[in-house]
Amino acid sequence: MIKVYHSFILYPSFTMRIISLITLLFIAFSSLHSQVDNPIPESISPSGLIIKLQDFTTIPKSSNAVPRARINLLREAPDNSGRLFVNDLRGEFWVIEGNSPSLFINLDEVFPNFINAPGKGTGFGAFAFHPEFATNGLFYTTHTESTGSAPADYSPLEFDQIAMQWILTEWKCDAPSANTFVGTRQEILRFDYPGIFHGMQEITFNPNAQNGETDFGMLYICLGDGASSLNLQDENLQSTHSFMGTIFRINPLGNNSPNGEYGIPSGNPFANTTDPDVLKEIYAYGFRNPHRISWDTEGSQLMLEGDIGEKNIEELNIILPGKNYGWNQREGTFLFDNTLGQDFVFNLPSDDSLNNYTYPVAMYDHDEGPAIVGGYVYRGVEFPELYGQYLFGDIVNGKLFHVPVDSLQLGKSAEIFSVEVRGNDGTVTTLLSEVQQDRADLRFGKDNEGEIYVLTKIDGVIRKVVHPDAVSVFSPKKAEEANWLSPNPSDGRFIFSKNNNENTKSHIQVFDSVGKKVFEKETLQNEDTINLTYLPKGIYWVHFFNKNQVYLQQVVIQ
Repeated sequence: MIKVYHSFILYPSFTMRIISLITLLFIAFSSLHSQVDNPIPESISPSGLIIKLQDFTTIPKSSNAVPRARINLLREAPDNSGRLFVNDLRGEFWVIEGNSPSLFINLDEVFPNFINAPGKGTGFGAFAFHPEFATNGLFYTTHTESTGSAPADYSPLEFDQIAMQWILTEWKCDAPSANTFVGTRQEILRFDYPGIFHGMQEITFNPNAQNGETDFGMLYICLGDGASSLNLQDENLQSTHSFMGTIFRINPLGNNSPNGEYGIPSGNPFANTTDPDVLKEIYAYGFRNPHRISWDTEGSQLMLEGDIGEKNIEELNIILPGKNYGWNQREGTFLFDNTLGQDFVFNLPSDDSLNNYTYPVAMYDHDEGPAIVGGYVYRGVEFPELYGQYLFGDIVNGKLFHVPVDSLQLGKSAEIFSVEVRGNDGTVTTLLSEVQQDRADLRFGKDNEGEIYVLTKIDGVIRKVVHPDAVSVFSPKKAEEANWLSPNPSDGRFIFSKNNNENTKSHIQVFDSVGKKVFEKETLQNEDTINLTYLPKGIYWVHFFNKNQVYLQQVVIQ
């Protein structure tokens, strides 16, 4: 395929005429639409929220060169074992019990055509456990292989070459509780990709869906644009005929797909279309690099997606079925144009409502960072001030941001706040300082208790997000010596008891379900009365500070 930008090389004498023509077209376009030089002039402000990153474990290095371990995801197996799993893009799949990692399987040794270069996201991209993993032993992975390794199920509509293939695989463990994989596997889907960037780096199941509900066991697959916009391959984008720049939803246990290896859910937004070219697997489209998706596990249970921008805007989106999120006609809440690869943005046209694009609910520009990494809404119990906040960050500079999930609304761009970070010793730091490099390669993980972890590929370290005052954190249900309130539940009248005989002062704070502090008392006797009868019925989180320990308890007022 010959494109204009190819002619610059093939026909130098023609170059200046082409440049002049495109320049005139750009000037004409600019006269109709106002170019925006600084899309978001306001800087992100600190909220005052402080988090501590407590070293949890280090994944063994897969290279002597930086990055040491290209860790990309952390998830807990849904089998009540407490085991965490982490993938390294170079092919290693690690299981963590306690804080000790051991090798579960190495994809590089399983797939003879496995590659993890040259793109930054190539290799062992993602994994997801079926919600019934404890009984059926099923989990899923994505990885890249060299071009032409096998016939693809889908290829781009427009391309100059196929750079690599992305593959979705189903694995079945003979013994789901084992820490070394033994079992079988089968290929589910294979995609030809025209570029080395923006592939299939996220697959996941909706954690809110219960057995018997329509979304239970449906696998969501994030498919990037394969650098189609950078290569001016516009036919691959803004189309339900193309898999690129979309989020698929499939039933991995079904068989009504074109290749018969998976199912297309009847509830998919395009499942009943009569257009034979429409891909019925598409759940939403119009993305550049839908790098991460997650669901709030409480409240409105929003499905949230972090979409990595090109040279202007980083997006946080609420995902709804069948919606078009604008790329490559929109970037953030701006009209996008990549004339000559310059990546300009412009104010929206006056008739924009006719286009029916769905815009981000929060965004930042490249004054703050060049690449968003989506995170999670915090719903744990160890950090009440963080409760109900969507915690995310920037891949490259490692900055951490948050936004109240209740402020995320379609048609509105919520204010983003920055987070102050402290290291193991409690001093203010940054992730760039922690990894001692100029790139953090930040990712997030979450366990089944709702606690959040920070991953950095550069050093292979996993750090847990904890309360800034925490030296060691214990749950009163597990610690032999702890403070607690009783009876629990109660009508709001509690007795504070210290389960040791130390004559030390204790300090108590109580937080409501959205992280607002509703009670505090700095000095408590070994037995004291706490009156919370003025508070509404509900769940509250209690922090007890005693010497250098922080004890946590969930109480119910009924």
